[in-house]
Amino acid sequence: MKIISAIFGTLVAANVYATETYNIEAAFQHTNSSTDGGTHTTATGIDGTYYLKPITIDGTQPFMELDVLQKASKFRARYISVRSETSSLPQITYYPVGISGTFYVDNFVFGLNNETFNLKSDATHTYGVKSTSTGFSVGYWLLPNTVVKVANTSNKATYTPNDSSQPNRADSTQTSNSFSSHTVTSVGDTQSLVLDFSFREIKQEQTSTEKNKEYAAKARYYPEAKYFFEGGYIYNIGDNTINKGKTMLLGAGYAFTPRFAMLFSTSNFVGDVSSVKSAQTSTTLTANYRF
Repeated sequence: MKIISAIFGTLVAANVYATETYNIEAAFQHTNSSTDGGTHTTATGIDGTYYLKPITIDGTQPFMELDVLQKASKFRARYISVRSETSSLPQITYYPVGISGTFYVDNFVFGLNNETFNLKSDATHTYGVKSTSTGFSVGYWLLPNTVVKVANTSNKATYTPNDSSQPNRADSTQTSNSFSSHTVTSVGDTQSLVLDFSFREIKQEQTSTEKNKEYAAKARYYPEAKYFFEGGYIYNIGDNTINKGKTMLLGAGYAFTPRFAMLFSTSNFVGDVSSVKSAQTSTTLTANYRF
């Protein structure tokens, strides 16, 4: 009888202290943005991520950093519905679809991504647009808590008139090369500080060539592993006056359970050229669940 009780007690204890893991992560995201030029855009997206190994839900690690700290390779797919309208043009709707992968090999990390959408022309939209973005990255863990990456991204948009009377519009191409670092530091108990720094060189080509440089920094502080506050700053300089300016970022996230979390972020871009109506404010709400 004592043996049976001992076995039963061991099983109960093992169940109580069993480690929770997950392989799948699903997210729903909604973004609203508006510019001082009168453009209003909403984007609603869903995405799913499959990890090639189980991720341990460790209550001492910041909840949004588990896959990075545990070096979990993954595949991700997402679908977005975007609606945009201006004061002078009717509403347009398009549906970007993207796939990506991140793969850890020893102290190296490799990334690939692709996203595309196709907007057909009609009576109110004289040009159709087909856009394709591709990218790759290579990173290395310089320290146990710091990874650095170099990345290249290329986007090409082609324009098709809705009838032969419309003049042809030149294709546009944007390429960027970047260097970034990501550091996760424990600052006592379950507190953590996450620091991101990046530099990008951007080249836009259509009827002319424009080059910009972008510097970015973001800090995310976890008072406890289950919630964070963050702030960031982006500075863009160069030829393209639409993107030239400063962006301030603020955000927060809270894990209500080890598997369910909500995140909120807002950004405000102020252009450096007052004659160009490019100032933009965006807010994003994300719900995230782990299976």
